[in-house]
Amino acid sequence: MLLRILLLVLLLMSGGCFKTPQLGPDLPELTDDFCEAMRWKDFSTAAGYMTPEARDDFNLKFTEDKDLYVVGSKFRNVTMHMEEQWAEAHYILEYYRLPSSRIKEWHWSQRWEVVSDGGVTHADVWKISEAPPAVPWQ
Repeated sequence: MLLRILLLVLLLMSGGCFKTPQLGPDLPELTDDFCEAMRWKDFSTAAGYMTPEARDDFNLKFTEDKDLYVVGSKFRNVTMHMEEQWAEAHYILEYYRLPSSRIKEWHWSQRWEVVSDGGVTHADVWKISEAPPAVPWQ
């Protein structure tokens, strides 16, 4: 009887071993991380969530701006299209630029796509595939 119970417990515990592995974080976790990076003006980390084409344009617009102060960073909507492996997200950056103290909003409709990371893991990851629009503070 004890042997049967042990076998049953082992069988139930091994059920989790056959689950398909999740190779990377899901999109909600990535959007949260992107918001945090933008909130703390860690633009080099935020750029890591983009494809190389979008990253270059993003870096030109954000990395040299010393007068930009971020007040808020959030996503309003995220619409998933899992069959096509893409998502649409509406990002909002709340900011002010010296010498003004007036808080403004900048909106960016992002397209996140599942792409191969091209690295050692050969995992598919979510990346922002479109460059940001013109920023109003330039």
